[in-house]
Amino acid sequence: MHFKILALTFSVVFHPLLLPTLVCLVVFYFVPIPPLWIPEKAKAVMLLLVFVMTFVAPNLGILLYYFFGTVKSLQMHNREDRFYPFIFTTCLYAIITYLFATAKSEIFQFVQVLVWFLGGVTITLLVVSVVTFYWKISAHSAGIAGVLGFWFALAYRYQEAYLLYPVLATLLLAGLLLTCRLYLNAHTLAQIGAGFGVGFVINFCTVLVAVW
Repeated sequence: MHFKILALTFSVVFHPLLLPTLVCLVVFYFVPIPPLWIPEKAKAVMLLLVFVMTFVAPNLGILLYYFFGTVKSLQMHNREDRFYPFIFTTCLYAIITYLFATAKSEIFQFVQVLVWFLGGVTITLLVVSVVTFYWKISAHSAGIAGVLGFWFALAYRYQEAYLLYPVLATLLLAGLLLTCRLYLNAHTLAQIGAGFGVGFVINFCTVLVAVW
């Protein structure tokens, strides 16, 4: 029972919709490579903005789907419950990415790589949404693999020793998270493997192109 609670907690803490905020937190405060530099006074504001737009807003939409009966369970165990929230979230992320990419404020000019990261996440969400119409692919797996692809792309491009730390940390988190999803019987090994492949390849390629 304790293992189940721990697995559920880990799944919530590293929910796919929270990962963009966690990535920004690490980038802003722990990985200060030049293309990701942002003025100190703007970090908290940007972090809050990312959190509200990539986590709070999508979850409010999911709650509305639940309120109107489109989604039968907030945990969305059934594939049918996932399709419309996934499409809604994909559209929302596409709008967010566009707004970040076209914003005139000089702050956004410092975080163009993060714009590409959000773009990669949006494409990943789109693929996961389409697949979900036919099959229950793992969104948790796609999300954490997308973060791993992001760090791998930066490490490959800049060859900085300190980028090894987020790569290793994400690998460890991915192993624990995917183990939790299997333990909870939320997905099969095939669904987790497919999600991981989709998330890693899309985000690695997208971010690598952005920083090349």
